[in-house]
Amino acid sequence: MLTVQTRLTDAVLLGQGGWGDVYGLADKQVAVKLLHSDRKSQEDLQRFEREFQLAQTLSHPSLVKAFEQGEFEGRPFYTMERVGGVELLEYLKLHPEQRGELFAQLLEVVDYLHAEGIVHRDLKPDNILVQPDGRLRLLDFGLARNLDGSNRATVSGMILGTPAYMSPEQVQGHALDVRSDLYQVGVIFYEALEDRLPFEARDVGNLLFKILHENPHPMGTSGTLACLTSWLLQKRRADRPATAREALEFLRHPPAKGSCWRSQLRRRVSATVRLPWLPFAAGLATGMALLQYFG
Repeated sequence: MLTVQTRLTDAVLLGQGGWGDVYGLADKQVAVKLLHSDRKSQEDLQRFEREFQLAQTLSHPSLVKAFEQGEFEGRPFYTMERVGGVELLEYLKLHPEQRGELFAQLLEVVDYLHAEGIVHRDLKPDNILVQPDGRLRLLDFGLARNLDGSNRATVSGMILGTPAYMSPEQVQGHALDVRSDLYQVGVIFYEALEDRLPFEARDVGNLLFKILHENPHPMGTSGTLACLTSWLLQKRRADRPATAREALEFLRHPPAKGSCWRSQLRRRVSATVRLPWLPFAAGLATGMALLQYFG
């Protein structure tokens, strides 16, 4: 029987990410994730090992299972279940009627991760596929860590993630909890509903400023999905759903439309109340966040 190392010489490149390349083996049942050759720091190795451990340990229909790990030409790899499908946003352009179902599936798998004590920290459409049978699959755990702070591969204050999907507290380098993941889910929902991101800018600095201090572009859609999206995108953690389960229950059993919009109106009214020192504090927070990101 050929080893994985031998079979990798004939593997087909399936995709490339920030941390590694994914190859398909000849049997079409197994894929291999191979760490990029320029990712050699101890932090990179720890993160890759952590991703393998999570993928091997966790068990959910929307997660990808890992099997074994090894090394090929000096680069760590692990084998995993090979998943076919279409990236989430592309799928929803073809099947907009499936938005509610797929939004629920995403909240279900996020709720499972949180129940297992894991915060993902990098939820984005690139990491989500939809299979031909309609099952959503979450692919990447490169930035995931325990909610209690153990197995931490980064130091406090570092900004990690994809800028367009970062929560305000993530931009500021604060400790993250489940509500930061829920904000990222809100960005995904917004993009699926509006075909644009809630915040857009010509450069990363302006984007981070908008995430911290501006409201998202007004949504052109309405109803339960839009209301939930607005709730998830609240800037203050305390104003978002406390858990993915709470967001899922809202999706499955929405309140009357009037109560939804009354709650949004209360948030808008409270947002207009500003204390004299807030503009200065906001500017200071943005400056610190940009120094952390670019420094």
